This record gives sequence, structure tokens and C-alpha cells, in this order.
Amino acid sequence: MLDAKTLEQASIKAKDEFNHARSIAAVMPMETALQRFKKVVQEFPDLAPAREKLRELELEKLKKINGLGKFIAQIRTAILLPKIKNLTLVNPHLAIAKCEELLALNLNNPQVLYAMADAALAMDAPFIAVEALTLVKRFAPKDTKLAAKLAYAKEKLERIRRPVKKIDDADGEAVIQQLIDGNIYDADQAAILIKRFTKELLANDSIDMRKKLAEAYMVAQDYENAQKEYKAVAERLGALDPMIDKAIEKAYLCQIDESLKLLRESPESYENAEQQIKDLEQHRLAYRFKKARKRSELYPKDALLHFELAEIYFELKEYAAAIEEYKLSGRSLQKEAESRFAIGRCLYESGDIERGLKVMEEFYDNMEAGRTMLTGMYILAGYQLAQGNERRWYELMHEIAVRSPRFLDAASKAAEYEKAHPEQQIEEVKEETKKDKDDLDELFK
Repeated sequence: MLDAKTLEQASIKAKDEFNHARSIAAVMPMETALQRFKKVVQEFPDLAPAREKLRELELEKLKKINGLGKFIAQIRTAILLPKIKNLTLVNPHLAIAKCEELLALNLNNPQVLYAMADAALAMDAPFIAVEALTLVKRFAPKDTKLAAKLAYAKEKLERIRRPVKKIDDADGEAVIQQLIDGNIYDADQAAILIKRFTKELLANDSIDMRKKLAEAYMVAQDYENAQKEYKAVAERLGALDPMIDKAIEKAYLCQIDESLKLLRESPESYENAEQQIKDLEQHRLAYRFKKARKRSELYPKDALLHFELAEIYFELKEYAAAIEEYKLSGRSLQKEAESRFAIGRCLYESGDIERGLKVMEEFYDNMEAGRTMLTGMYILAGYQLAQGNERRWYELMHEIAVRSPRFLDAASKAAEYEKAHPEQQIEEVKEETKKDKDDLDELFK
């Protein structure tokens, strides 16, 4: 356990280094002083006065940083951050020192601050984690994962400063076994298992162990290492396994999504952010298509794989190709109604509006009850409204509201319609007898 030290509590060497840095700061430019205090903090991360002075100088630098400075910090982060995450497992002290290098370039870097917090917790130095996460709160107050991590770090710090009974080895093993047998809920739990599985791989390099390690990396949001482990599993299996291939795809897409999130949240920090977002989105879709087509070709009898490929064709607006794939996925009872409803969407989007609406009306209520059916009804309602069929739109929205009052804005939209058309209000939507149905069997052959 490592806690913050005052200057009085520090070693003679730490005091000398701090006083020397303070002397330099009195006569030299700000950047020189910053670099000197950075070195002190890297060597003595528990020296609180040095940390305070370094942050003070970094905040001052932040007021003057220009676009080029932000860009350099961004590039350095992209290069060093994966290495820092790897170091966290084997040498957290060095990982923290590397984080200080990046923060000295630009303190407003939540990615690096999170990495520093993770390394600090791995080194049992929660006061550093609290400091880093408090800075995240300053720069990114709306970050959804911040509150839980900061609360956890504060709890660990409180335990250090108010010692509790030490957990014996047997209790510790019991906690680890509970995590292995159950679900991993956060990065801290994942870190425990990553250490365990990495150690066990040395004695038992099995497919199952690597899969567990990959899953732990996914929870820890270390997507690069997750891909590495899933790919190792794929190589050991030889033939392509759809589930492992999907896991590799998911890990890679998560990496892309992290980049997209950064670009959208802070476009001013990146050069030509709008074009980068567009390029990444196109690459993401192309990657998904490539993966889905390969899986479908290798396993032509797997209806779910055909359905996944069809969904991507739909996104690409290649409706004829999507229909052919939906026909194949529709041969499975599990996906029959959903596939046929989707064919209706393809017909509508490709201009065959009347037939598209008829197909969707025919099959929406045969889909799996729950969100799938409600989503289908909501889509159909939107199409009906676009064609001027306001009454049918209302009936569908009303039915959604009856089935699930909190589903999107269906209940409020239905209520608005009823208020504007009290004479047309209905208490319960009854399924209309379908009129003038064509024989649709030929369409699905």
C-alpha cells in the first residue's frame, strides 16, 4: 500500500530533489520547471507537494496550449497508451511514470488519467487514482463510468487510512473463485482475473483459459489484448469458429467506437475531425460486411449468419441482395417472421411501397414478443405516417403503448393524437381483418 507523503515524511533524497526543482522553478521558464517537477514525481510518486506543484504548472500550461500542442499530445497518446495498459499488469510504477510523460504534454487527457488511475490501483496507491479521477471529473464531468470508479478509489483510500483486518489467503482465493464462477462487472474485478489467468497460462496454455482471459480484457476495455487472445484461440482451433470470429470483430469495433467517441466529444482537439469520423464509420461498416460475408459463405446453412449479412446489406441500401439473404434466414423458424418483415422493409425502401407495407402488416405481430416486435411496429407506424395513413399510424402507436407504455415515445404520441382527435379515440386496438391480401408465398420462395 502506498499513501501520500508530506515533505517531512519523505526520504532525504526526495527532499533534496524537491528543493532543487523548487529552486529551478524560481528562476527558469515554466516549461523547464514543469519538466523538473515531472522527473521528481516520476521517481517519487508518493511525494504530495511535488505532485501538487506539477499539476499547478500543467494547469498553467493548459491555458496556453495551441492546436499543434494538442495534436502532438494526441499522437503520443495513441502510441504510448497501449504500452501503458500492458505495463499496468507487470510494472504499474513505470506505467504511472509513462502517464506523467503524456500529462506533461496536455493535462486534459481523460484517457491517460483513467490509465493512471488503473495503474495506481494496481500498485495499491489509491490516492493517485483519486487525484487522476478528480481531474477527469474536472475535464469530463458527464463521463458515465466516472462516478463508480471514483467511489471505488476513494473507498480503497479510506481503507488504507483506516486499516481493517487483513483478508487471509483462503478468503482471497474464495473471492477470485466467485468472480471466475460468476460474471465480471467492472474493470477492477477484471484486473484481478487478468492477473490470475495470465499466471495460470504459464502452466496451462489452454483454449478455455485464453477465452476467459480475452473476456476479462473486454470488461477491462483493453480491446487490443482481447483481440490478441481471441486470435490465439482462433489459431488453435484451426477452422473458423463463428462465435470466436464475432468476438474478434466485437473487440475491434469497440476500438473504433472509442476513437469515434473521442472525435465526437472533442472535435476541436483533432485535425479534420469531421472527415476522420466519416472515414472511420465507413471503415467500420466495411469491416462488418467483410466479416459477415465470410462467416455466411463458410457456414451457408446457418440462418443467423445470413440474417446478420442481410442487416448489413440493408444498411448499405443494397436491398435486392438483402432480400436474398433474408429469404435464406427466413427458412429458420427462429427468424422466419422477422426476416419476412425485413423483406417488407426492403420492398418499401426500394420503391415498392404498397407491397412493402402489406408484407410488414402481414408479419409484424408474428415476430418474437418483446423489443423485436415493438421495434417492428414502430418502424411500420413511421412508414404508414409517411404515406399519409395517420389513422393506421395512431393505431400502431396506441397498440405499442398498451403493450409497453415506456417504449420510446409511442405513448406520448398516441396521447397527442387522442387529444387532437377526441372523436376518433379508441379504447383498445383490435387487429383489423387484412383486406385484399395477395398470396405472398411466391415472394418468399
